[in-house]
Amino acid sequence: MKLPPRFIIIDANVLACVFDPKNKLHVEFSPVKKGVERRRLTIAFGGTRYLKEIKKMPNYLRLIGQFVTANKAKSFDDQEIDKQEQRIIRATSDSKFDDQHIIAIQVVSKARVICSHDMRAHPFFKNRDLYPKNHPLPKIYTCKKNAKACLGR
Repeated sequence: MKLPPRFIIIDANVLACVFDPKNKLHVEFSPVKKGVERRRLTIAFGGTRYLKEIKKMPNYLRLIGQFVTANKAKSFDDQEIDKQEQRIIRATSDSKFDDQHIIAIQVVSKARVICSHDMRAHPFFKNRDLYPKNHPLPKIYTCKKNAKACLGR
């Protein structure tokens, strides 16, 4: 029996860390790359803002396209993500938080993990008030030492 995919959201700020072996932080993020390559993790993405961010990085846009073809990435409903993002923007309007789209992707995809290097966003990623009632909170992957807790290794 095939298990359902374990979704992970890879913030644009760490795409190079995850997928570029020459990146100085690649060692810390290599477990994420291995998880995707070995089909233990499926990249969840979508929404106007996330797509706009990765379009600025054509190599990673192509790579994600290849992952979609290989069933290692899945695009979720852009309109639903944008709708959730607007709700979260309203809830965080008095802060400097600028990754509402990441939470929106998590709400729609129910991804178990958010991979991000933006430490100032982490309290928001864990803020239960930004998620629907009874929605599971994601784990946050930041470095190799939390690979087991986040990726189930």
